[in-house]
Amino acid sequence: MTREELAEQHMRDAWGTVLGSEEGRAVIWSILQATFLFDQTHVGDALDGFRAGMREVGLQVVRNRIQPAGFDVLGTLQREAAERADRFTLAAKDFNQDEDFIDE
Repeated sequence: MTREELAEQHMRDAWGTVLGSEEGRAVIWSILQATFLFDQTHVGDALDGFRAGMREVGLQVVRNRIQPAGFDVLGTLQREAAERADRFTLAAKDFNQDEDFIDE
């Protein structure tokens, strides 16, 4: 193997490790969200080009690292993100109800 092939194999293995845990997938999801992957990048201001460039980085991560890891990985990321959001919503609601009870 060449040096480049060894480096690429190492990166595939590293991504496999990260994507192999729920915590790792949560980190990757937060990175993808930061790249405007799921948002409109053109809003008519000076940052349009910046957001478009960030989105391209997110697309490259999906295309070059997530999709090769398995056809279902992106769906798993999305499902787990939705489940986390639901858990956080319920936890916040419970927390706020507890606060209301204390205030009474």
